[in-house]
Amino acid sequence: MWRCLTLSVFLLSACQDGNNVVIYNAPDIPTLSLSTAKVEKRSVPLLYSATGYTNFSRSIEVSASQTGVIKKLVVNEGDTVKAGELIVVIDESELLNSLKNLKSAIHQAKVSLNDRQHDFNTAKRLVKTKVIPAEQFRKAQVQLELARSQLSQAKSELKRLQTRKPYYRITSPIKARVVKKWVNQGDLAVTGKPLLQLEAIEGLEFETTLPVKWLDKIHVGDKYKLHLHGSDKTVQVNVSHIISTANRVTQTCKIKLAIPKENNITSGLSGQIDFRVANEMQVLIPESALVKRAGVQGVFVISEDDNQAYFTPVKTERHWQNQWIVLSGVRAGESVVVNPIAILRDGTPIKMTNAE
Repeated sequence: MWRCLTLSVFLLSACQDGNNVVIYNAPDIPTLSLSTAKVEKRSVPLLYSATGYTNFSRSIEVSASQTGVIKKLVVNEGDTVKAGELIVVIDESELLNSLKNLKSAIHQAKVSLNDRQHDFNTAKRLVKTKVIPAEQFRKAQVQLELARSQLSQAKSELKRLQTRKPYYRITSPIKARVVKKWVNQGDLAVTGKPLLQLEAIEGLEFETTLPVKWLDKIHVGDKYKLHLHGSDKTVQVNVSHIISTANRVTQTCKIKLAIPKENNITSGLSGQIDFRVANEMQVLIPESALVKRAGVQGVFVISEDDNQAYFTPVKTERHWQNQWIVLSGVRAGESVVVNPIAILRDGTPIKMTNAE
């Protein structure tokens, strides 16, 4: 106790200059002018990561995506074809007739909608003056909604049929040789049944699988990036063939993607492709806002109460277009510091500027 009292007297004496006492205050934290950005909530692609291996291209069975009579068979056994070259034409007269009838139905639906709109406007005016009962006005309203629904359905059906049109002209997915012909001109092409067997002349392909429920999300010719395992190398590939027969156990279908020959890649390499199968709403932050402090990943959030920065740990899922998808830690609408400097710490006042 006597030692503590002596030390207190010593410190008090050291701080005195005659009768004046010098008091030391902690320096104020200076306000920093830093770029900030808003945390967003946007629709981003839902990706399915599929793994597989590279191998030499072998044979491909070309099937029809639409049922119809084969109007023209361009190739014969032994012919060589280029990627994208026309090989089979299926008669689309039935589709064209359906499109014509549907366009006529849309025209009639528009006329009907105009009539129902006129009836509704008239009924609305008359019901206010009690010339007609309210029940008659409600019927006019129902008829108007029905006409709108019929027009919307007809437009949706037209759009659906128009998407089928390209599938009546079948092209070769790769440079290949025709080794087998199962049909002839005038035969009926049935959806899913093979028409021709092609044997690739050169090049590698990447083979993987995709769940059946997402099979309609990809199409022959779609381009993707192949990430090779154990390497930073990324290769642009395109879907060359979709084998629609599903595995009974895994409920997946094989997908083959052609690898351009200019890439120095060998057979047997493992890799991964992220297929875009849907969209989902996610919280996003700029990649430049993410930092580590004491080994913890997070961002500096600006408090709305005092405009001060506070470090907040965040959990991220994946990177997308110079942004990080955030699972927890921040909310949409909050402001975060972009490119935070090393001296930034909790409680630092911030003068916010918009990030480019």
